[in-house]
Amino acid sequence: MVFGEERLLVANAVTKDLATKLKVQRITERLKEPIKGVSLASWFYPEPATNPHFFEGAGMKPALTLEELASRMGQIAFRKHYKRNLDEWLNPYKTFAKLKRLGINAVKIPVPEDMMLPLNQGIKFYKTVHVSLDVEFMANGYQDGLAMLDKAFKAAEKYKIGVYISNYARESGRMPDVNNWLLGVSNIMRRYYKSSSFIGIDLVNQPKIDQNLLGLYWKKGYEIVRMYSKDCLIFISDR
Repeated sequence: MVFGEERLLVANAVTKDLATKLKVQRITERLKEPIKGVSLASWFYPEPATNPHFFEGAGMKPALTLEELASRMGQIAFRKHYKRNLDEWLNPYKTFAKLKRLGINAVKIPVPEDMMLPLNQGIKFYKTVHVSLDVEFMANGYQDGLAMLDKAFKAAEKYKIGVYISNYARESGRMPDVNNWLLGVSNIMRRYYKSSSFIGIDLVNQPKIDQNLLGLYWKKGYEIVRMYSKDCLIFISDR
């Protein structure tokens, strides 16, 4: 599914492959140089495979999802544990300096969907698919994350490295609508679109929701992003 400028690229291309090449060329032109990027996968979205110490440090075995971990620990303890991981494990200025030396000019930063939400500003309640845990609970547990993400953007600006945010969503089989995702996208765009290092947003990574609902989210999410930026990259994928 493509919209606006991207739709014109596809419409004017003889084949889908040519359309893809045109889109990559347009991206390269915007960034003035080829993308050489990495994913900072476990900075804000710890997973057992990439950051086992986060789960082991909480004394929780076997390895759990973030929602299950938060449910067992409770909101206050989970927030402290998450913040301690940010403070002790993340060093944006040191990391971006090293990436610059290695010739990296762009990074993907995955963030939990609930971390994107503005607290006390219209978060819609629903229980998550894995455990009986509401979204507001998780958003409060992640509330120290955006302050560290601010620091990451400052470091990226210093070393002239582009950043795109990826909405890492849970398996949302019970998600009744996409209002929270749209609220999160709006919050992220409002917060970072003026940063010289902000290059784009991945609307959702590996979505697992009804396809009609996903199509609606892509369209409205695209429109929200374009309200703030006319040319930042927008990643849209159904896998």
